[in-house]
Amino acid sequence: MTGEKREPAPEVLRVLEGLVFRARYLVEGYLSGIQRSPFHGGSVEFSEYRDYRAGDDLRRVDWRHYGRSDRLYSKRYEQDTEARVLLVLDRSASMAYRGDRAWDSKAGCAQTLAAAMGWLLAGQQDPVGVLALEPGNDAGPVRYWEPSRRSERLSEALTGLEKLPVAGGTQIGTLLEAAFRLMRRRGVVLVFSDFLDPEEEWSEGLKRLRYAGHELLAFQCLDPDELDFPFAEEGWFVDPETGLSRQVRPEQARDVYLERMGRFLEAQREFFGMHRIGHSVFRGDEDPGVRLAQFLGGRRGSK
Repeated sequence: MTGEKREPAPEVLRVLEGLVFRARYLVEGYLSGIQRSPFHGGSVEFSEYRDYRAGDDLRRVDWRHYGRSDRLYSKRYEQDTEARVLLVLDRSASMAYRGDRAWDSKAGCAQTLAAAMGWLLAGQQDPVGVLALEPGNDAGPVRYWEPSRRSERLSEALTGLEKLPVAGGTQIGTLLEAAFRLMRRRGVVLVFSDFLDPEEEWSEGLKRLRYAGHELLAFQCLDPDELDFPFAEEGWFVDPETGLSRQVRPEQARDVYLERMGRFLEAQREFFGMHRIGHSVFRGDEDPGVRLAQFLGGRRGSK
């Protein structure tokens, strides 16, 4: 990691406009020390040799060839050359929430994290695509930008993503079904959502992708209000996706809410762990760069 001292990232991100600027800020300031892909690259079929490069996995070196030629070559595999990364973003109405302590809405947090991961992986020559939904689009709700290694294509996708509305009911099931259809070869699927929908809305889609051989990472973006329940005054709480409302007295509801939220999140952690899906919670009031670096650094250490 870089040793450069920086301003607190949430304060900086509040004033940075555009996903590209935010993504580059995080990548250059916090993720520059991650020199190789943070994903596991299970090889499936030998493809070709190439010259050894510093940082290559020594397990891929053909030592017999080295003994004959006195030159180092690395083996490349079909999955290495064809594996793709898909960024899947939930933009349902619940993602629009932003409490007073958050540096952006949950959708904004998810976009920034996705953009940072996209720039990091594109810089490592991994083809990156984007998948989201556009409610009310007559041409169909699924918006898909095909994976590409070209930075300008990623910029186009991120610009298009910013223009999509954050609205509508639950999307995660539809998104995961579309991801399964689009990812025809084994690859990496990064899902950015609050995962507050009932588990049955997303669990089967994740399991289907996982059992098809894809590597999955779940970036759970939550507002600190949802985790801490800091409300003090009685008022009406409205579900943005269903429109249902309920009058709540916080002093009476707080303990029950926090206990249920704790059990809910623990059940999710158990699900992700059971199915070997990388998972991390990102709070809207925390430094996303530091959290991302910790998350990805932990994945590298577990290889």
